[in-house]
Order: sequence, then structure tokens, then C-alpha cells
Amino acid sequence: MLSTSSILLALVASGPIFVTAHGVVSQIAFGDVLVDAWAPYTDPYRSPMPEKLTREYNSNGPIEDVTSAAFTCNTNGATENVPVQTIQTGVKAGDSMTFYWTVWPDSHKGPVMTYLADCQGDCSTFNATGDVWFKIDESGYSNGVWASDTLIQNNSSYTTKIPTTIASGQYLLRHEILALHSASSVNGAQWYPSCNQINVTSTGSLKPAGVAIPGYIKADDPGVLINIYTTLTNYTIPGPAVIEGGTSGGSVSNSSASTSVASGSSVVSSGVAAAATSSGTQASTGQQISSTGGATNSSAGSTPSGKSSCSTRSRRHHHGQRGIPSREQRL
Repeated sequence: MLSTSSILLALVASGPIFVTAHGVVSQIAFGDVLVDAWAPYTDPYRSPMPEKLTREYNSNGPIEDVTSAAFTCNTNGATENVPVQTIQTGVKAGDSMTFYWTVWPDSHKGPVMTYLADCQGDCSTFNATGDVWFKIDESGYSNGVWASDTLIQNNSSYTTKIPTTIASGQYLLRHEILALHSASSVNGAQWYPSCNQINVTSTGSLKPAGVAIPGYIKADDPGVLINIYTTLTNYTIPGPAVIEGGTSGGSVSNSSASTSVASGSSVVSSGVAAAATSSGTQASTGQQISSTGGATNSSAGSTPSGKSSCSTRSRRHHHGQRGIPSREQRL
């Protein structure tokens, strides 16, 4: 009988292991500045471990319990939602803001939502609990097309903006996709959130009322407990209404903004800004140059459509970050 180690060695020798698809935001473009987000399968193993604007989390799997602390900013074991101590990325209100996801699976259909929470001072000491979250953008379902479908068409990216109506200050930026392929049962909906600490410069003065995350959204809300494989005539996006000055449907998105970053933009890695060359940030073929130095393919792949299932029990199953092999692929 073969030992466990022999079986593992045989699997490794056979080549890369391809596993269940989930996803994370790998980079964010704020205007013409491209910033690396947290990479849960590589950053914890680097020495020194990089500091980034994203609050750390430990996998690309979903959050399914809307009452858990992990629902705020994703899970990191026993230390959910830990503030980043030094990184607050500067953002100008009104500028475009593009979230570049790892390749998003076609089967994971659902809405895309973006929130802010006023850190009420320094984000490095802000725990984001209580009625602090307000929604600045949402996109759901229209004419048979989900927001996730549009994201895939835009090379697994989503573009919106920081409202010009809000006051200047430090904010926690929460962006998420809600996958509804298994949402016909309670806690079957899959949430993929992440939180990023930013410093907003604005001429606005609005300080919107907020809601609690977790707290406001319930597991049996109409847009959370739903069978998307029936004929849908409409869809109710979970959460509060978008604030004054916010956007619906990623309305500032366009083909150039959502699939590329302007030539000559700055690339920020591990909190250090570095000027990009005219060809360094985005190649004309749709390949993006990651901060690790490799060209990465940002074109969206797809999986066969139809109902599929994946749960937090398989959170270690993943694809790698953009341009970075997953831990399984590096074995």
C-alpha cells in the first residue's frame, strides 16, 4: 500500500494541481495609481512580510455566516478585522477606482457592492464595529445579466469612484462580490469581502449615517436567500441604499478604465510608491505587470455555468494571485 507521502509526491510530480475557484481583489487602481492588495497565499510567507492597505485575511474562500465577525473584512483565524498600522493610501474623491479580481468563475453569479466607513480619525485604531458602514456603489441584476457577468467581461475588474459628496478623512473601503449559486438555502450565499484603509481628499462635507456589518443584513433577506435558477424578473440588492453622490452599476466604468491602467501610472507595492514606465503598468494585450515582476494575464476565464457548490470547509482550495503561483502550484 502506498504511503500518504508517496501519494503526495506522485501528485506533485504530475504537475500543477487545479482546484475549486474562488477569488480575491489582487490590485486596486485609484486614478492612475495602482496598489497591490493583500495576497493571502503569498504575503504571509514573505520576509519581511509586506505591509499593505488591505486588512489581512487568510484565504480566498467565502464567508457564509452574516452574523460572524469575519463578515466585516473577511477571516483571519482568531484575529478578524485587524487594522493595518501604517498604510493609508491617498485617494482623491471623484477619481475612478478599479478593483482587479483574480479570475472570477462564471458560475459564481451575483451582485457587487462597495462600502465606506469613516475611521473617525486614524484607521490604524479603528475597529469598524457599530453603525459605521454606508454604501457608495452597487450593481445587481438587469435583463438577465448579473454584475459578476459584467465584471468577468471587464477582465475580472470593477470600476466605480469615491463620491465627491463625502468629507475628507480616513476611511475603511469595503468591496465585495456576493455569489448566489448556492443561495437557495440559509447560509448558502457566499460573500467575498475585503477592507482597505484609505485617506480621502474631498471638497464635500457629507457624513452619511451608517449601518452595522455584521448586523444589518440577515441570512433570509430577499437578495440573500434566493434561487437564481428560476426565472427572475427583478432582484433586491442586499444592504442599505446607496448614499447621495454614490453610483449604481459601476456607472463610471468603461472599457478602458476597467480593463487597463493608464500608461505611466504609479505602482505601489508594500507601501512604497514606485514610478512605472510607460509600458510597465498595463500591456496592450491585456496583461498586467504585477509588483512581483511578472506579466500576468488579466483576461477573464470562465467555468461551466450552472449550479455549483463550494463552502468554507474548502477554503484552502484556491487559484493563485495574479501572476503568482498558488502554494499548491509551487509544490
